[in-house]
Amino acid sequence: MNFKAADIARYLKQPDTGIKCVVIFGSNEGMIADYVKQFAQTVCPDLNDAFQTAQFNMSDLEKDIGLLYGEYNARSLLGGRRVIIIKDGNNNLTNHLKTLLKDNLSDTLLIISSSNLNTKSSLVTLAKDREDFALISCYDDREENIYTAAREYFVKNGITIANDAMQLLCSRLSNDRKASLNELEKLTTYLGTRRNVEITDIKT
Repeated sequence: MNFKAADIARYLKQPDTGIKCVVIFGSNEGMIADYVKQFAQTVCPDLNDAFQTAQFNMSDLEKDIGLLYGEYNARSLLGGRRVIIIKDGNNNLTNHLKTLLKDNLSDTLLIISSSNLNTKSSLVTLAKDREDFALISCYDDREENIYTAAREYFVKNGITIANDAMQLLCSRLSNDRKASLNELEKLTTYLGTRRNVEITDIKT
């Protein structure tokens, strides 16, 4: 099913284990990477944890799709839910996902990302039509997206920012989420131990 902003926020706050697979696609690679991380961390905060997290490039699975079946049906040695992240997913996954998820009781979360899929891709159509899939499209940020992403970044990092500084900052940020995140990280580094942003910091 299509996930809009409100659906995404709701899921990230209270994950729905009825969602078996999240497909994240579009032209905004920074936004895709951000959502992959956020959704994966609802399962495992440390994405380097090999017991709860498995990560593949699509090229790995095209050589041996058995890797996906094996990881999906494996259980964590320490217990708890697992997450599998697939980068650069394509339509070759579509039929495998139908087979893999049929009558499967595993609670492992699949996250598939790609900047090469489009609305006519069979994988996107599958995700749109199934209630146990979440489909998230990521395109260039609009003004309200830039503002929201920046605000969330500051809240997460315990930083406050004056209104005039926020307006100026957003006017200078990119509509690509990754580029904007890089600028926000530079600003945080510039602040040092300070936790408040003033307009003079943006003008510097």
